Amino acid sequence: MRLFVLALLLLTLAAPAAAQQPSAAELSLEARIALEDPGAEPRVALRYDLDRIGPERLQMDIDMSMEMSMAGQQMSTPVPTMRTVVAITGVERDGDLLRLTYNVEAPTIVGTSNADPMMVAAMQQALAGMGTITGQMTMDDRGNVSASSVDLSGVDPAMRQQLESTVKSVEQALVPLPVEPVGPGARWAATVAVSANGVALEQTATYTVVAIEGRTARLRVDISQRADAQALAVPGMPEGASAELLSYSGSGSSEVSLQLDRAVCDSVGNVDVSMAMRTGDPASGMTFDIGMTMGMNLRISALPAE
Repeated sequence: MRLFVLALLLLTLAAPAAAQQPSAAELSLEARIALEDPGAEPRVALRYDLDRIGPERLQMDIDMSMEMSMAGQQMSTPVPTMRTVVAITGVERDGDLLRLTYNVEAPTIVGTSNADPMMVAAMQQALAGMGTITGQMTMDDRGNVSASSVDLSGVDPAMRQQLESTVKSVEQALVPLPVEPVGPGARWAATVAVSANGVALEQTATYTVVAIEGRTARLRVDISQRADAQALAVPGMPEGASAELLSYSGSGSSEVSLQLDRAVCDSVGNVDVSMAMRTGDPASGMTFDIGMTMGMNLRISALPAE
């Protein structure tokens, strides 16, 4: 039971202790983009058509499984699917930039048949009473997000980091595009500092062009993640308890259909994460080393605007 409760806590990791998040969080994601291969002729400069982007909606489904080991105990836990709908409600041109206003509806839990009932109950309790969250982000025609903010003041602390990661997924639904013209087989890498469930990490996404057809580009994306050792603040841990990330690595891939006249692109992908942590129990003075692996599947689907 103790291992299970700790799993619930670690599943909703808060921000690193040295950088607690405010309720209205600034979530800027500016990628470093490097073209590795321009691809075959004919080549075109891929650019979002800011004049054609309008209100739209997207649905994000996240499936996750988790395995943990601690003090000789092993646990495998399927996590219920979390579904979130995001609606872009306002679009305002500002010179060479586009300012988007969006609403994040309260997540719903679906596909609970294989999930642990205690975990389902804990997630439902954290989501209870949560209303719609409003945010803004500013993008250019290459998909760079220069500014982003979201108001999380009404969110249960246990779910705040999960929802912040959801907002990051909204930003990452924009594909950062290279300056140079590209053709089939082109490849570029975009590196960005992100926070995934409270772990500050560096992510590199390598994009490969499968085909370009009019305003649509089909891309394959390969993802790698790494993080340095860091202190963690975990909601619900006893006063005086400590948590430290010892190591973190992640990798994954996705298939993306990029439509240059929409801010949202359809994608299906997965990420596998392996991490090691150490917790300290102030009551006993003991420390526990924990190993955790997580598999996450993410589907982003563009929906018609209401």
